[in-house]
Amino acid sequence: MKMENAQKLEEVKQAMKKAKDRRMYERYQALYLYLQGTRAEAIA
Repeated sequence: MKMENAQKLEEVKQAMKKAKDRRMYERYQALYLYLQGTRAEAIA
């Protein structure tokens, strides 16, 4: 499970770098934080 999560984190990180607008960047950032284990209340 951890290796799978690390791969997802890397994919989201790349998507953040390629994001053209701020809105999509912020969405990817929220997903990235969630995958790192940050609680949803802290992200919102």
